[in-house]
Amino acid sequence: MSDNAKCIFASAKKINGISNAKHLNCFVHLKERQQKFALAENRVFKEDRVKILEHIKMMHMMITEDHFKKYWELFKIKYSNYKEYLNYFEKTYISSESNKWHYFDVLPNVFLTNNICESLNATIKRDWTNRERKPFHIFLNILKEALIDLAKEGKIYKFKVEIKSEMKFLATQLEAKKLFVKKKDYYFLDKEEKKRIEINQINQYFDLKYTDVDSFQADQLSMVILRLYPSTKKATCFCKFGFTKGMC
Repeated sequence: MSDNAKCIFASAKKINGISNAKHLNCFVHLKERQQKFALAENRVFKEDRVKILEHIKMMHMMITEDHFKKYWELFKIKYSNYKEYLNYFEKTYISSESNKWHYFDVLPNVFLTNNICESLNATIKRDWTNRERKPFHIFLNILKEALIDLAKEGKIYKFKVEIKSEMKFLATQLEAKKLFVKKKDYYFLDKEEKKRIEINQINQYFDLKYTDVDSFQADQLSMVILRLYPSTKKATCFCKFGFTKGMC
């Protein structure tokens, strides 16, 4: 997991043998790059930038490659007047080696950001290097001391996603009301959590007969989609992201 810097992809492949097919591109870096630089550099009008960012986030949340391809196709039609930006985005994040930034690229509960690494990096800068650039051999000694200090603290770090008891209780309530609808490898839930989602809406979502990107987006936002583990067919989780943001 990294940003899309070519040097990082090349070094990961050379040193660790990590193929591009397994190298994930951090979505936070992707989004910030668009927000801070790319949209302006590629002459996208300010009034369109927020909406474009929303669509990019929606592409990030696609559950299959077919859904992503359809969304991207409709996105290009809607913003066909921004050919410079579309060419840039396709070259950088779709047809390049750094094109793994969607939910369908990873197993359930695998993070698509390197926020954890960034947090550790910030801690090292703040507590051990005083935000100064150090020669590499000195930095390695500082890093060694930092890890020894962390080990002495005796903290227990959790590496598994934990489902809070209140979320389990909420999921039990929704299940009792028979609000979950299972289709293929997913559970579908109406975003308002007040009624059972219509099977026709789910079928439409899989049929991919959308003619414009806004109606596709509206359908996606109207439901919560929970993925199932391929081996056990159990729901990944019923976390706050699933219920409040339609993400899994």
